[in-house]
Amino acid sequence: MHFAGYSDKGSKRKNMKKKILILILAASLSIVYLAGCAGSDESSDSSQNSSNEAVTVNIGEQNDYLFSYAQELGIVDEVVGDQNIEFNVSFFTSGPNMNDAYAAGDLDFAVMGVQPALSGASSGKGYIIFARTASTENNSPLIAAVDSGIESIEDLKGKKVGTYVGGTWQYYLSLYLESVGLSEDDVELFNTASETATAIRSGEVDAAVIGLSTAYILEDEGSANIIADDGTGVDAPSVITARDEFVEENPEATKIVTEIYKKTLEAINEDIDSYSEYTAEKQDLDSEFIIKANRDIEYKYELDEEDISELELLFDFMIKNDLASDTGEDFHNLFNTDIA
Repeated sequence: MHFAGYSDKGSKRKNMKKKILILILAASLSIVYLAGCAGSDESSDSSQNSSNEAVTVNIGEQNDYLFSYAQELGIVDEVVGDQNIEFNVSFFTSGPNMNDAYAAGDLDFAVMGVQPALSGASSGKGYIIFARTASTENNSPLIAAVDSGIESIEDLKGKKVGTYVGGTWQYYLSLYLESVGLSEDDVELFNTASETATAIRSGEVDAAVIGLSTAYILEDEGSANIIADDGTGVDAPSVITARDEFVEENPEATKIVTEIYKKTLEAINEDIDSYSEYTAEKQDLDSEFIIKANRDIEYKYELDEEDISELELLFDFMIKNDLASDTGEDFHNLFNTDIA
């Protein structure tokens, strides 16, 4: 019995120690729980603050001035509403310059000629093509200087021909030449780029592929004649591009930007002359020729399978002429029409 009594007393002491230990643990857990709640609140506040920060979207444009026109019409303000989004719009003289900006992470969206766009998208510049804008089927005529002696495409053989090497105009030049059994090897090719009109006026080149509105201006001033303007049968439209990383990280802002482009193209189709006057003023050109040219151009937003099939032909031409590399990837991977 003596040992049983001793055991009961030790048990009471153990029970007391257990109660004290439980109280200490409970208090500790309460502190941890409260600290965790405080941390959760701070995390929530941090997330809320982050979501309230302005998203800056870097927009690139050339002489289409598409996004600037959207701002002019009030479409940007209408679509953005009370969303905290800021736009930084930059002007570029060429698609290759846009590719450099994309590679540096300085562009998020841009309207580009399709040839530099395909080149950049296929060479790891970090962007995709998701929509289109102006048709170019009737917008890239072949012109010849008035004193060049050129009256037809066949007359180009042995002549000095200017174009934007690496741009869509070069593709159209090749199609014009192929239509009469010639190739670029049959002409003396000059990369006149944005100075093509000047090169025609000065006599540096005898002929060129150039934008339709500029061709009308040169024709009106007596510097050149339009030799062909519908011999290609191929539409290589300007396209709208987007940086992959931006699209992934900013889905809501992406929806807003794509909606702005879509609404702007709808507005252009409803009143093409007002858009023509706007772009003419931006370029300090006579609006008469811009209006005349734009009335022959189709403005369309969605890229369909027919468009992509025609662009694949252009891409094949680019690979053949060392203007793009054949990576072996599916051509369709250059596009993401889902975000449109």
